[in-house]
Amino acid sequence: MVWGSGHVVRMDGGRLPKQIMNAQFENGKRTQGGQRKRYKDTLHQSLKQCFIHPKTWEHQALQRDTWRSSIHKGVEIFEGQRRQKREDKRAARKERERNAGLQSAVTGTEVSCPHCDKTCRSRIGLISHLRTHK
Repeated sequence: MVWGSGHVVRMDGGRLPKQIMNAQFENGKRTQGGQRKRYKDTLHQSLKQCFIHPKTWEHQALQRDTWRSSIHKGVEIFEGQRRQKREDKRAARKERERNAGLQSAVTGTEVSCPHCDKTCRSRIGLISHLRTHK
């Protein structure tokens, strides 16, 4: 989303992509309820995720090298944070699963299947497993 917008900013004002990017409707109604996002809305969201200020991005995009480096840095930071959040979420899920296993071992709530001796952590898990033997 952000990559091509710098190219459009550097275009002549008479070019169609630049006109479309800067266009505004003079009249018309917006629908009731959740509004559809415009290109500018999604661009501003992407800029914020890349740590580029939405008010000054056009000035920054005029210098191609500066723009490229800021985009690369912003995307790298964003990706690192996204990966870290995903790993934290996965670690929390694994911790909950491990604690649930320890809890069932402590309370003795594990039940075994009478057909194949599979151990289930809960009664409802055993009921679901017993359907495989029908």
